[in-house]
Amino acid sequence: MAALDEFVQVGFKPITKWILKRNTIGPASFQWKDHSGWLYVFAVDGDARYVGLTTRVLRSRLSDYAHTMEFHTTRLREAIIAELNAGRSVEIYGRRENRKHVLRAEEARLRAVYRLPWNWV
Repeated sequence: MAALDEFVQVGFKPITKWILKRNTIGPASFQWKDHSGWLYVFAVDGDARYVGLTTRVLRSRLSDYAHTMEFHTTRLREAIIAELNAGRSVEIYGRRENRKHVLRAEEARLRAVYRLPWNWV
């Protein structure tokens, strides 16, 4: 697994963590300044498991993981719930990037370099 420290070294910062909310998940807080254009990482007990991007505001994208019923979000929601039920912490780290071409290129690079288990490369 990729150590979260490696993502922090390239500008990722802690945003919040996932918590169980009734039958689904949700962010523990919304204390970050929300803007469009984010790279984000889900980490379980310090190990990066997933890297993604959104050109929307991060709050909206995270809401998709809790509520949207498409295969990708359902698969990740179930993985997050399994980790939380096992007593592990699932943290969310983020890095803002307004330039869409840089955002997409950096996500592709991170996926290729780290081949995180929750990403399909």
